[in-house]
Amino acid sequence: MRKQYLIITGIVILLLTGCHRTRPQAPSNKHIETDSAAVEMMMLNYHLAEAADADLVRYIKNAIDTLSAGQSQLPYTLSQWGFWYKTLQKTDRPRLTNGQTVNISMQIYTLSGTLVLDTEETVEIGKRQVLMAVEQMLPMMREKEQAEVLSPWYLGYGSTETENVPPYTNLQILIEVL
Repeated sequence: MRKQYLIITGIVILLLTGCHRTRPQAPSNKHIETDSAAVEMMMLNYHLAEAADADLVRYIKNAIDTLSAGQSQLPYTLSQWGFWYKTLQKTDRPRLTNGQTVNISMQIYTLSGTLVLDTEETVEIGKRQVLMAVEQMLPMMREKEQAEVLSPWYLGYGSTETENVPPYTNLQILIEVL
């Protein structure tokens, strides 16, 4: 009886220790290929975005220098999306909301002052029918308000060239909600 007990105990111990799965290992033998052209393009766009932001800051510093000595407030506010804005005409009407259809008037200039677009459009907020900077500015506006937006190229026309706008162009956008 004791012999059978020892044999069964031995078999159980062998089964418990010998029949377990090996734990998965990290794939240390797999080589992760990096697309060097994609990495270089990403770094180029990163540096161009930094340069665009620096251009906008220089533009704003020039605007501060032209302020009268009595004004201590910055003429523009930096949004969480990366563009600068100021409200030119305020109203007490309700704020615009996503899904709302509004008529807007836009004048788009390069930072050097060249007019590239003067248009009136009917847009539905949140449907990406206008430049990203304008799309993000509209919910911060109210009916009958006017605002000025300084947009870096990556929130404007981006790296694509349009009829009047070269690629990587920072923009000054005047928006009026009609």
